[in-house]
Amino acid sequence: RRAAAPAGGLRDRLAAAPAEDRRRLVEELVAGQVAEVLGYASTATVGPDRSFTELGFDSLTAVDLRNRLTTRTGLSLPATLVFDHPTPAALTGHLLAQLGPGPAAPTLLDELDRLEAAFAATPPETLAELAADEEIRSTVAARLRALLTRWDGDGGVTATLDDASDDELFDFIDSRFGRS
Repeated sequence: RRAAAPAGGLRDRLAAAPAEDRRRLVEELVAGQVAEVLGYASTATVGPDRSFTELGFDSLTAVDLRNRLTTRTGLSLPATLVFDHPTPAALTGHLLAQLGPGPAAPTLLDELDRLEAAFAATPPETLAELAADEEIRSTVAARLRALLTRWDGDGGVTATLDDASDDELFDFIDSRFGRS
């Protein structure tokens, strides 16, 4: 008997897997557990569209499968699981829907929301202390300007005048307005 894989491991694998591989991963889990519960030597006998009763399930083996899948998925599954979803394919679809596609990667707007929330959660006196430290203030301002520059896509044109050399200023003026 194999040791149970932690439920987080399956969720992590599903989250990291391309969408087209997620169903296969859950199908393999279901087929493997069905074969173990019924004492089959391999999963080859477990066809995705064969009914659980045709495969040999009764109420005891149904509960055993439910318990194993609960352990491996971390989901709260009913004792009637194999009767509610009567084939391995139907059960796979149900588990996949319950497990979801996995956490989505944070979007740029999500990250901006997180940054705004961090600023909002920082007490005003702490912000004032940080802003009073010239090194911190200039570092934060430079990084925010660099992000804005990347967003604007102007190759650094929004940098402050203090950061530009005379040659850079004249090159900018020439490129934007032409030579006179």
